[in-house]
Amino acid sequence: MEFTIAQSGQLPVNQGRLVKSLADSTVRGVMDAVVELVTNCDDSYVRQEQEGENPSGRIDIYIDRVTGGHCKELKITDEASGMDYQTLGRAIEFSGETSGFKEGRSVRGFFGRGLKESILALGIGTIYTLKDGVLSRAVICYDEKIKESKYELSVPIQNLSKEELLGYGFLGDSGTVVQINITNQKKDHILGRFHIEDQIVNHYALRDINSSPKRNVFLHFSDVDSKDKFKSSIPMKYKFPEGKLVFEGDEKVIDTVVHIKISESTEQLQTPKNSTGQAGLLIKTEGSVLDNQLFGFETDPNGLFFFGEVIAPGIAKAIRAGDESVVDFNRSGLSWNHPYNKSLEELCKEKLGKLIQTRKERLRLEKKVELSEPINNLFSKLCKELSDLAKDELEDKEPGPGEVKNFVIKPLFANVDPKTPRTLSVYSPKYLAEDENTKIVKIISSNANIKVLSDSITLEEYKRDQNVLKGTFKVAGENVGEVAQITASLGGVTASAEVRIHELGHRPGNPYTPPTSSGGGVFRKIEPAYDEAPIQRFQYVPGGTIRIFIKFPGVGDILGENFESIESQDARIVLSEIVIEAFSRHISRQRVGKYIEEQIDPFTSEMDRLRKKATKTVYNILLKADLKELIG
Repeated sequence: MEFTIAQSGQLPVNQGRLVKSLADSTVRGVMDAVVELVTNCDDSYVRQEQEGENPSGRIDIYIDRVTGGHCKELKITDEASGMDYQTLGRAIEFSGETSGFKEGRSVRGFFGRGLKESILALGIGTIYTLKDGVLSRAVICYDEKIKESKYELSVPIQNLSKEELLGYGFLGDSGTVVQINITNQKKDHILGRFHIEDQIVNHYALRDINSSPKRNVFLHFSDVDSKDKFKSSIPMKYKFPEGKLVFEGDEKVIDTVVHIKISESTEQLQTPKNSTGQAGLLIKTEGSVLDNQLFGFETDPNGLFFFGEVIAPGIAKAIRAGDESVVDFNRSGLSWNHPYNKSLEELCKEKLGKLIQTRKERLRLEKKVELSEPINNLFSKLCKELSDLAKDELEDKEPGPGEVKNFVIKPLFANVDPKTPRTLSVYSPKYLAEDENTKIVKIISSNANIKVLSDSITLEEYKRDQNVLKGTFKVAGENVGEVAQITASLGGVTASAEVRIHELGHRPGNPYTPPTSSGGGVFRKIEPAYDEAPIQRFQYVPGGTIRIFIKFPGVGDILGENFESIESQDARIVLSEIVIEAFSRHISRQRVGKYIEEQIDPFTSEMDRLRKKATKTVYNILLKADLKELIG
């Protein structure tokens, strides 16, 4: 039977709703809009400077705050070259590109987004722009009744007096004024007078602008409903932390060279998990600040002393080549699953890790702790049991039918004898390879001393499951104690495993011994740590150590400096909770994947399941043990 085609064409799209949805995902609040609009002003000045001009560099931010912390009006002005009528029309075109990025200029707005999204996400926006004595105007809003994004372009006006132009907000002969009347009550919250300055000055995406001698940014804040009718005008000047340069150099990432600069602060800084946190490395490409990262050291008290920048031209290169997947579409940073960013991350993690370790050794924070014999024996028993639980979760057996749900390396943890290369396996659902349009898997090691013997493999049919593909590769190393993260990439999808070089006992027919607490177990040691100002109760160190921060509030008081209070029931309960959380969090990350921002629900679910599984074992050992029986 044959069907007759009745209709064909492009898939119908409700453009108004799509534009509004993208705006809402890009701009989550007033502060996001401030960042977008200020960087747009900076882009305009950069274009002038690249053309040999010497603009004023002035940017003014006006915020009116009313009762309840709501922002009713946001206005941002600049004195750049402004736009003519035609350019303004292109600027309000969704996904238009007016920043000059694709022509090779070093500016941030390569998506042509920010202005429209800021307005549509928050309310009704009016854009006034002055160029060559001609004033143009556009109005943008989202009509909730008809569910459409709307705009108005007015006929340009010329020959206005200075007084008339001042009424629109123009202090100079050219520039742009963006005024947003905020009607979206879900996104209109703004911090008060004592915090808004810090948020704007220290925001990682605005630091280069706020610290540049070529820019003069001012915040004009009005607390409209306050008793004192508070108003202020404050210059926004960012000052980088005091510290010393500890590393600067060029490194190769894939086919590009990145420049890394890292300094060590004289005092502990705020974590980059907060947009105003000063710790971390600013990731930049051609004048654009895209992210601030400590690459896994955000909870390490010593990691919070390091700050700097990574200039990665490969990101801009990828975008110009049409690969915008290197940057998160919603402007929340980089897409760390992208192969280029993955390689960049491994490089930065290695550099930071060495510097942090050097700092720890210098401060003698890794001093050897002499625990009592009963406590050592107790922890050895606990680590063995936890490693057995981990092995049950991460075991090296071939998956059965229906068990492979994602792209994965097996085993997730592997001990490699220095004398013998070890084989690891890669599994992928067939549909995933089809989506990525490849069966080629590329493999890299984070440690030059642990080598992958085949840097690429081809996936083939998996005999135990017709819906799965499988491939194998070998890793080898000679230095006992070395650890590496092995990363496999299938198109834009990645998976990782941890490999450790360890002397293994040999058995007939089985060259590998199971993990043990004193040897190759996932968990090998539990020890007190004395780092200053820890931001969590514990840290899992690759290689199998759980470090428990004694100076975390309450921990040392209950457990004692060297766990000497473990005889008490309260101390055992607290220690049990910490160990359970450390076990559950670490194994969950291995099972679900590192980039949990994209998988919050499965990560939380996996945490809860593993916490329940580990609780019985930990409590049975720690709460019921008789230390006297463990002596000798």
